[in-house]
Amino acid sequence: MTIDLGKQIKLECVLIQPGEFMMGAGPTATEQANPYARGRHRVKIARAYHVGVYEITQRQYERIMGNAPSERSDGGKDCPVNNVNWSEAAEFCERLSTLTSMRVRLPTEAEWEYACRAGSTTAYSFGDDANQLSGHAWYGSDGELHPVGQKKPNAWGLYDMHGNAAEWCSDWYARYANSSQTNPAGPGSGEYRVVRGGSALHFADDCCSCSRHLKVPGLRDGTLGFRIVVETEASDPSR
Repeated sequence: MTIDLGKQIKLECVLIQPGEFMMGAGPTATEQANPYARGRHRVKIARAYHVGVYEITQRQYERIMGNAPSERSDGGKDCPVNNVNWSEAAEFCERLSTLTSMRVRLPTEAEWEYACRAGSTTAYSFGDDANQLSGHAWYGSDGELHPVGQKKPNAWGLYDMHGNAAEWCSDWYARYANSSQTNPAGPGSGEYRVVRGGSALHFADDCCSCSRHLKVPGLRDGTLGFRIVVETEASDPSR
């Protein structure tokens, strides 16, 4: 699915089909290095959804919001938007919903991890070998962001799920449940929002599929951005 934002600016999404996966840290040392990700449990994603192929760029953000608070980099406006707090990311989704008459929102972290793993059960979507991460992610540098889509995608065609900008999710942070879950969306309130994916500033352990961080919703950071989810017509509008 392609959303036309006008002025030759487009936003591409792919359809993610329902399914089940094991969410959270697996047995590898890389995954277990993430303390917030411990507590592996089965999750069922019961409905299809579209997810952005790329992180929202500065160009796309400016088109919808009128301006972007991003720190400029050599990659320019095709870099992920950054320095946006959780509320600003959510407002982008609300405005895009109004523009398109579709339900656009931030992904739940379960939807995010399911899409990131793309059917894999390993530390990264491509396997367990962190030595291969450089082919798939911008990470472990001075934190400078790069234009989206320059590294290899995962098996479902999604780029920069590991590294580049870390990504806001819709959930308030909580420890994982000890039982199986269906369409988990996190608690109704909290102090911190969940951030997923690692960034150009993080090392390899923090870029694995299970890695999760907690941030205050008002935080603006030079390596923190987001991607969108567009609900299908079959999705529950009362979510």
